[in-house]
Amino acid sequence: MPIYSCICDECVIKFEVVKPMIQSDKIAFCPRCNGKARRDYQTDLPNSGNKNYPKLFVSEALGIHPDEAAEHRKRYPNVEVLPEGQLGFHNVSDHKKHLEAINWQKKPAKNKRKSQKIS
Repeated sequence: MPIYSCICDECVIKFEVVKPMIQSDKIAFCPRCNGKARRDYQTDLPNSGNKNYPKLFVSEALGIHPDEAAEHRKRYPNVEVLPEGQLGFHNVSDHKKHLEAINWQKKPAKNKRKSQKIS
């Protein structure tokens, strides 16, 4: 399932939501304040650089059990752990480093089959 970037209309944090493409336009709810959120088409994860996120970027795709928060903070001091277990990032570089450290890999896109001519 795709990961969509969203921004809360009330507390203005950014976070990720994993949901089927058919539900991509459905309203998401903020993990912090439970307010309505809208898709953030401009953010959808910047790909490069050491750019700071304008607000804390909260990932719903990545999370840990709240009991493991203290250990996670020791191992990854640049990653914020929210009370619900979601991870928050302040810049692109820390986000990328964390994904590499946990060995997270994006699934490759499926290739379309080339049609063959029938003679």
